[in-house]
Amino acid sequence: MIHEFLAVTKTSVYHVKDGIDGEGNYHGPMAQKIALKSPSNIPVGDFLRNGTMLAICHQLIMYVPEGGGITSFQRKIEEVNTCWWGSNSSSIVALFLVDEIEERKARDCFQHHDLQPCDSRWLEDTQKVLDAIGDEHPVFYICRYPDLCLPIFEKQTA
Repeated sequence: MIHEFLAVTKTSVYHVKDGIDGEGNYHGPMAQKIALKSPSNIPVGDFLRNGTMLAICHQLIMYVPEGGGITSFQRKIEEVNTCWWGSNSSSIVALFLVDEIEERKARDCFQHHDLQPCDSRWLEDTQKVLDAIGDEHPVFYICRYPDLCLPIFEKQTA
């Protein structure tokens, strides 16, 4: 299980962290914009807001899972009322692990002018991140719902 990754979108680059510190304490997910191509409501240095989980869909979406306590806990964003959805990014182009080499790859990716959602040129990098997150991550949820998922999952869910 990983605790952070980089997300390149059509307009920005985000450094995403799950908010779990070295002692296992939870502080909430953080998706901080570290690069920007065009005007945005979220400036460089600011964060996606309003969520205790982060969904990896065709875009990054902060949200609050419904339930908890006596009721059931719903972590599938497609089952959560949209009133509990927070801010979101533009379309995801690629995901990268976090280290010096991967950050350079993410920034190189971001410099291309012909970026596509879930761009095939960086599909292997994206898949590495998704595999490292897995289906049981306590903070990140990989959505496979057809209307919300990354394009790589569309054929698998059809």
